[in-house]
Amino acid sequence: MRLTFLLHLLGLLATGLSTRELADAAVYPELGLHGSDWRAANERRQVQRLRDEALRLSESGYLDLLRGR
Repeated sequence: MRLTFLLHLLGLLATGLSTRELADAAVYPELGLHGSDWRAANERRQVQRLRDEALRLSESGYLDLLRGR
């Protein structure tokens, strides 16, 4: 399930979405934080971590999956 979600995030990132737009589209669609509230939110950091994990997967992590690691 997580792998599927990360692949979904990669697809959204490929369209040029920002971290905030990624949160609205896929991670926290009902959150409704704006401005400084968003910049200080734990949810923002979680979306950044998910984005980074998805990007790592696309860069080389998928090879680890294929190798069974």
